[in-house]
Amino acid sequence: MLEEQEAPVPRQRPRPTRRQAAPPAAAGGNAPVGSQRVSGSAPKTKPRWRETIDSFGGFLTIGAIVGAIVIVGAIFISSRPESTSRDVSSEALAGTTIPVADEETDRQHVTDPAKMLIRPGEPPTRGPHFAVPQPPGVYNQPVPDGNAVHSLEHGMVWISYNPNIAGKDMVKQLEDLGDQYGIDTIVSPRAENSTAIAAVSWGQVLKLDSFDKGQLENFIKTNRNRSPEPFVR
Repeated sequence: MLEEQEAPVPRQRPRPTRRQAAPPAAAGGNAPVGSQRVSGSAPKTKPRWRETIDSFGGFLTIGAIVGAIVIVGAIFISSRPESTSRDVSSEALAGTTIPVADEETDRQHVTDPAKMLIRPGEPPTRGPHFAVPQPPGVYNQPVPDGNAVHSLEHGMVWISYNPNIAGKDMVKQLEDLGDQYGIDTIVSPRAENSTAIAAVSWGQVLKLDSFDKGQLENFIKTNRNRSPEPFVR
């Protein structure tokens, strides 16, 4: 009798597992490995003042421009000639002293030239004068006595010449001297002078028949700014 054979037990195959689907990529492409993208954040906008600065090239460019302006301004100021000298000599005043005619009216402002102290043959050195001073410089036309005296009160030196006596060479020498001491002097013709040259400061006069640069320079350097109101130009 045949032995009954046991029926084979069917082998159970393992059930396949489902792979988890990857999350969908964000719009615009996959994010790079190791980085994290933040969704929903808007780009930051610059303040208006910063946009204005950037339109001019940024802080570095503006700083360079400001620095250049400061340097150029400093060079301009340092190279600009002074409007008046500050030199005051301690030497005795040069020239001849003209005495005060009247202390009360010595510095009075007037409009009538007849009230001024004008000695024959020479320019006035002090006394009543016009309210407006004569600016320094070289003039080829006469300047009003009243304006020139006011400039003497401010410490300037007035060198006048008689054009009927002084030749062209002398006039050129006087004008060159006036240019050399341009902030302290007035050079102009004055036909009323009895001598070729008459240099005056406040209360002082030097009369010359010929050009003498040494005497004129000494008169300027010694007498300038020695007046009631020095350093005013």
